[in-house]
Order: sequence, then structure tokens, then C-alpha cells
Amino acid sequence: HAHGRPLPFALFMATAMSITAFPVLARILSERRMQHTPVGTVAMASAAVIDVAAWVMLAVVAVIVGASGQSSWRIWLTAGYVLVMLFVVRPVLQRVASAYERAGQLSPGLLSWVLIGLLASAWATQWMGIHFIFGAFLYGALMPRSDALLQEILRRLEQLAVLFLLDRKSTRLNSSHLVI
Repeated sequence: HAHGRPLPFALFMATAMSITAFPVLARILSERRMQHTPVGTVAMASAAVIDVAAWVMLAVVAVIVGASGQSSWRIWLTAGYVLVMLFVVRPVLQRVASAYERAGQLSPGLLSWVLIGLLASAWATQWMGIHFIFGAFLYGALMPRSDALLQEILRRLEQLAVLFLLDRKSTRLNSSHLVI
């Protein structure tokens, strides 16, 4: 056990051992041409569910480790955060999706709400002592399943990524190509 705290160590090891090598499984099924068979579909779906459960468990372990030696306020704060995400943020995201469908396009205002919510969720989990990726993950999991909306958000974010992460001289990107 790690530094006299066997529970967090045991939980971490159990979680780490339960995570599947999802890309490896996908490659194996693809090479054997089994990805579209019933067995391949069940294997991929099961691996996806197990991986999501493992990430959730990893977040719980992070809270337990962060709360070890401290008061349990982080555990209660995390529970409150999840409840707010489910019962406040999720309905707001549903309204954003409805506004997108009514307008037929993703306005800069709607995109701003999505990005502000994403960053706020990531910041909240980081502040609570959980890695920010869990906040971003939960926010993404609560996004409405509208393919058109998700594709539009991805298209806009790709433009921002190109603008900020790639050298403008090498890509010859100028402001006339950017539509936000």
C-alpha cells in the first residue's frame, strides 16, 4: 500500500486494472473483420461502458485521495457538483440545442455559452481537487445528442485550434478564412 493509506491505493489499482485497451480491441476486431458482427459490436459496446465506468471510478478515487487526511467537504462538494450538472446544466444545454435547431445555425452567442460552460465545468472540478478533464468529460456527456449541433461545434472549435495552435505563416491562414 502507498504511504499507509491502503484504500486509495487499492481503489486506484482496481480501477487501473479494469480499463480496457479500447483502441487495441478496435484494431483486433478490425483486422479480423469482426467489427460489424454481433460479437464485435457487443465487445466494443461492453468495452466502452467499462471504460466510462472506470473513468468515473477514477474520479471517485481522486476525490477520496484528495479528501484523505482532510475533512470530507470535497466528497460532498463533488456530489453537489454532479447534481448541479444533472439538474441545472443539462436543461440549459437542452435549451441551447433547441435554440440551435430553431435558428438553424450556431450563433456566436450559443457557441459562447457552450464554451463557457465547458471551461466552468473543467475549472470547478480542478478547484475541487479532481483533474479538470473529468469536468470537461461530464459536460460533454451531458451535451444533447444532436449530430448537427455537435458537428457545428467541432467545426468551429477546429477553426479556433488552427488559429491558435498552428503557425499562421506555415499554414497561410488569414482572418478571411476564419468563420466564428
